[in-house]
Amino acid sequence: MNYNFQIRLQHNNPRMTSWLFINFFTTIYYALICTSAIHWTEIVALCIFSCSIFYLYEWGYIYNDIKAVHHETAPTLRLNKAEMEYGNNHFRQITIARFAIFTVGLLITYLLLPTTNALIAIGLATTCPLLFFCYNQWRSKYNAFLYFWLVASRFVPFVWLIESDQQVLKTLLILLVYPLEIGIERFSMQNYRYSIIKKIIPNEKAKLTFRVLYYSIALIMLCWLLSTSSINLELALPFFVFWIYRCVVYFKQRKGADSLS
Repeated sequence: MNYNFQIRLQHNNPRMTSWLFINFFTTIYYALICTSAIHWTEIVALCIFSCSIFYLYEWGYIYNDIKAVHHETAPTLRLNKAEMEYGNNHFRQITIARFAIFTVGLLITYLLLPTTNALIAIGLATTCPLLFFCYNQWRSKYNAFLYFWLVASRFVPFVWLIESDQQVLKTLLILLVYPLEIGIERFSMQNYRYSIIKKIIPNEKAKLTFRVLYYSIALIMLCWLLSTSSINLELALPFFVFWIYRCVVYFKQRKGADSLS
């Protein structure tokens, strides 16, 4: 994940911490919660599965920064001329290497966990590169609709990797805890800027307020579900953690601190 940290996050420690927290805490938590006794092979398989997905997801970033930018009228250039030239000259090798490691990682995952659930998780994981390719090719205001599914393809497979009795509910919750929130934000970007979302998130600064509001509403709903015993606290815990995290970021930003998001 060096490309993501170096180019996308620019070795910014708060941003890298935020990325690791949002991606790894959420996926690993929902992968392990409400399962039976965890065996060491499941932990190893989960680690390999995680690295495989995020390693290939990074290929989407590389594709976007090297190839997709040529289809944009006002692209965001993250690479300098030398890096761009190197990427174009070696893109085929980069792609083969990334997909080979991704495939091997999934095969090892299944060898460690030869279950139906693992097959479902692997099948869901294979949608990630396809969605990223479509997202990068479909350069219009409507590809914002794809962004939610793209982020979801990075999160949902983890729910199905290890068998549990709450997988449908966990799938819904992991979609709500981050992919939906960031998907709504995507519609507010200048390239997409839909009028309804523009009223909710009129500018970049308003995103902080929206995030606190989103998780506050989610917590109200979850507290009601907890009161009716429709859901247990373990499943709802990430929403409390995210709400606290977003509130801390909001108040730090108001005080002029460096962004954590």
